[in-house]
Amino acid sequence: MESFILAFRVVFPLLCLMVLGYYLKQKKFMEEKTLNQMNRVVFNVFLPFMLFKNIYKTEMEEGLDFGIVLFALLAVLGLFIFLCLTIPRVEKRKERSSVIIQGLYRSNFVLLGISIVSSIYGEGNIGMTAFVAATIIPLYNVLAVILFETFCTGECHFSGILKGIAKNPLIRASLLGFILLAAGIKIPGPVMTVVNDVSSLATPMSLIVLGGIFTFEGLRKYKKELIFVSVGRLILVPAVVVCLSLLMGFKGANLAGLMVMAGAPAAVSSCAMAEQMGGDAELAGLIIVVTSVLSVFTIFLWIFGLNLAGVL
Repeated sequence: MESFILAFRVVFPLLCLMVLGYYLKQKKFMEEKTLNQMNRVVFNVFLPFMLFKNIYKTEMEEGLDFGIVLFALLAVLGLFIFLCLTIPRVEKRKERSSVIIQGLYRSNFVLLGISIVSSIYGEGNIGMTAFVAATIIPLYNVLAVILFETFCTGECHFSGILKGIAKNPLIRASLLGFILLAAGIKIPGPVMTVVNDVSSLATPMSLIVLGGIFTFEGLRKYKKELIFVSVGRLILVPAVVVCLSLLMGFKGANLAGLMVMAGAPAAVSSCAMAEQMGGDAELAGLIIVVTSVLSVFTIFLWIFGLNLAGVL
């Protein structure tokens, strides 16, 4: 029961913000044009600030296990390649197949990973999870640019992909965070206060916009896609990653971090990315909503099961 309360405490606020967005749309406080404008602001301003802050504030502790970082990177990259080779055989419409691939490989690790691990093990044991998140999130975004540039334009031009990566605000923010972190450059307190304030808007604004674009008609329209992605995102992908992690000897907080990386719901920023780069934004938004709701139960089951097995 305690594990369920933990998972519920993390996910429930996200659901409330989505419901608020849906309510505001139904009451005509937000029109579709307003939602599109808000989505662009979230993608180009709030989310970059959040990524920059999370990377810049990562603790570069001694004794970091780079084997875990390498494992996480290879797991994400291997999954991405596998999905790009198989999903187009199932879903021929590229604006949908690209969103399905993104929903399966790109999790809400930046939001849930540190929260869950710190809730289980305490804030003094989250350094490794934070460092993995700081390296995985930029990879998520680079792969998303490659994905949408390739699928939604119908052609794979190296120059176009490089241009898309260079222009992507999430990637630029991540790179800047890494540069300042590695160089040990200290940001003045007043400036960091602004960074913290702006970045704090990213998650609530993303979820409110997400709730605004949600429709029950979409659940019927995308029923098969949502079932497919939910099972893959919340059950199959974490099952593979957890098994491989155990074979590699990872346990405790490190295993918990990898489990959340693989089993968290679809990333909140994936809807904004799909809308900006020509994917099916409605499907992307529904994937986030549905996987977020279901993750309350699946994350509980993963935590409960791994704890029962004595590996957490």
